[in-house]
Amino acid sequence: MAFTDFTKDNGEVIDVIFNGGVRVALADANGDNVLDILAGAGPRVEVFVGFRLELLMDFFSGDKNDVRGVSISQ
Repeated sequence: MAFTDFTKDNGEVIDVIFNGGVRVALADANGDNVLDILAGAGPRVEVFVGFRLELLMDFFSGDKNDVRGVSISQ
């Protein structure tokens, strides 16, 4: 499966209200030695477990009304 085909069960990776693009990174967020997928759009960050692609974390990186975006890096 290519990452471009990846969606959550409801068909969305990030909230459809935000249309400013998504920044993506790979990092071992849960310490299992498998890279996980981090996706950031606006102030929202979602982290998906590597091979299972289950939602691990979903949080706002600051003011949830700030639409300037979040930089994601390892």
